[in-house]
Amino acid sequence: MAFKRISAKSRNRHSASFLASTTGFIAIFLTIYIAAFLLQFGAPVSSLWWMRNALYVKEHLAEQSEGGRLIIASGSNGLLGIDSPLLEERTGRPVINLATSSLLGMPYMVYLLEKHVKPGDKIVMPLEADFYQKPIPFYADYVNNIMAWGEAHWQSLTIQEKAWFFFNTSPWRVLEGLRTKLSNSEINPLKTLTREQALNDMNRIWNDKGMGWRGYSYKSVNQNGDILVDAGLSQPESFRAEFEWGRPYYTKIEGRLSDGFLFYYERIQALAAERDAELFLTWSVTTKNRFFDLDKKPRRRKLQKFVDLLQENNIPINCNPIHFHFSPEFFFDTMHHLNAKGAQLRTENLASCMLSEDQSVLTGKIDFESGFAKVQAQEAIARKELGLPAPAQ
Repeated sequence: MAFKRISAKSRNRHSASFLASTTGFIAIFLTIYIAAFLLQFGAPVSSLWWMRNALYVKEHLAEQSEGGRLIIASGSNGLLGIDSPLLEERTGRPVINLATSSLLGMPYMVYLLEKHVKPGDKIVMPLEADFYQKPIPFYADYVNNIMAWGEAHWQSLTIQEKAWFFFNTSPWRVLEGLRTKLSNSEINPLKTLTREQALNDMNRIWNDKGMGWRGYSYKSVNQNGDILVDAGLSQPESFRAEFEWGRPYYTKIEGRLSDGFLFYYERIQALAAERDAELFLTWSVTTKNRFFDLDKKPRRRKLQKFVDLLQENNIPINCNPIHFHFSPEFFFDTMHHLNAKGAQLRTENLASCMLSEDQSVLTGKIDFESGFAKVQAQEAIARKELGLPAPAQ
């Protein structure tokens, strides 16, 4: 039986045809997928819509004020943990709180600062420890929120950043966005709230009811952009569970700062220089727990190593971290969120640091002992004011 010989020329034609059809299929698939990716922006999926609505209020406040302000920029430890009216009183400077959530990462922080920093401003950044390891600690949440309600931020990204965003987005998230956008289901009105509606609501609430905690909502934002939770509100079980589990905070950072953090921090430095503004990097709040017990020397050594690491990278950090290290009763629902009394103590210490040039930039060794003594005295007075028992020895 004779076998038909296939010429090399014929084989090359078949290979070229297969390659062309495969390339064409991939091109068509990519075109459809990119179209689907872009189409589902703004889909009413589950995300931090309350934060979007709160930002309507915060950004309006930033737009209405002149330069020379203190601008708070951080994750939620600055959102629920700064008493801006008190900070204004102590420093003599107006304060705008633009802190959001660590779920939005440093790219969104840069976006807000680029929109709102004015000449003479001072950018106060009490960054959470997670940012030093990853500028976007929770990438899937960042993508989800930006695609749901942050299209203006997406448009501000560079081509390289958009490519990174695109290739790190789960196809399942794109499909969920399409499904939700094309669905006929009733949409929660908080997801369709306009900026004008939010501002009208806030003006009415501030005039009629005053400022106060109304849950995670734009209606809890005060006239500086803070959210303050009454100290009398009981802590949820989720806080107790988180506290029992523990959090290492800055002591988990060993060896190096992430390249991503350094990239975005340098962008903020450059922005401050360009706008004739100052940059004031400082500490998030922390609470004593089994992984961050600064009574113990090993934890102290690890925290000192973090300070040394910043200095090796020519990054000045301001204030004594112990002045923002409080007992758990001064927190609300997470180990980053203070209640109003905790925010008061934290703000008093932040203002004191900002007004003292000698104590501002942290150089050399951390002064643990006097720092602890100061905070313990503050907490003792606060417990008496709140009718709380003294801590067990």
